[in-house]
Amino acid sequence: MAKNKSVIAFLVILILILIVIIGIQSISRVTRPTKIILPSDTIKVSECVPNMGEHWTNPANLPTGPIYLVDNGKVVGVEYGIDEEGLEKNIVVIAGERVGKPFIIPTQSLKFDHIELNYMPEGHEGEEEPHYDIHMYIISQEEQQKLCK
Repeated sequence: MAKNKSVIAFLVILILILIVIIGIQSISRVTRPTKIILPSDTIKVSECVPNMGEHWTNPANLPTGPIYLVDNGKVVGVEYGIDEEGLEKNIVVIAGERVGKPFIIPTQSLKFDHIELNYMPEGHEGEEEPHYDIHMYIISQEEQQKLCK
């Protein structure tokens, strides 16, 4: 039960952090770039996945990322993975309560359209352990739904 509370607490903190990031980006007077450049050390690690695109990364960054989501040669988003074991080890005690320390996710000063958090209880090809995937898209949800169709 305590494990579930810790995971829920971590997810709530993560969502609040992401809301703050999105809010800061939306009120910022500084124009933020909306284009992600695919680093030269990345390779394609998957063909096109519906609603995500191809996956490109430096193999040394697997399984956590960054993994670049690419459609027709254009980066449309970035993915990061956080495994359950990593969450469990990432606990601190504050005022007698166990809480998850924040995971810092670089946004490359980009303006994201939307962010998805997906729990993968059975894992997936390339990362078979249970984990959470965070997908940050610079394209709209409507455009995302057309990927690999």
